Amino acid sequence: MQTVYYTGARITGLLACRLMHLSDCYLYLPAEDSKTDEEKPCQVPVWLIDRLRALYRKPEDDRLFPLPFTVPTLRGHLKRVLTAAGLPAGRRDLFHKIRKTSGTAVAKASGSLAAAQQHLGHKDPATTLAYVDPTQTETDKLKWLTDLRG
Repeated sequence: MQTVYYTGARITGLLACRLMHLSDCYLYLPAEDSKTDEEKPCQVPVWLIDRLRALYRKPEDDRLFPLPFTVPTLRGHLKRVLTAAGLPAGRRDLFHKIRKTSGTAVAKASGSLAAAQQHLGHKDPATTLAYVDPTQTETDKLKWLTDLRG
């Protein structure tokens, strides 16, 4: 979940990553697994890179996340964790919500919807508007829409 938060990446894109996509301070999301068809360099904390490299793998397994199950199974596990914690666990409360939180954090820190759009890999700024929580930012969505339309 920390990798989703720091990169803003979709879970399917992250699960497609290999160890070769890690550098000293970046995780490079492959173009073929993004909706924009562009490689996305994501700066992540060194401690997270160290943790990702330290995950147990069989010698022939070069996947970044060497998980023995599918994305639907992974979503089911997250749903059970959220439910046990007394948190909402609907379809939009899983990895998608972590992406929204990540996009909101970028928008808040930068004051820019464009930065959040780039972080989340959206082609359309209107999509990003649906991801950013206006109660967490100093700029309201109407101002961003006005700025986008020039």
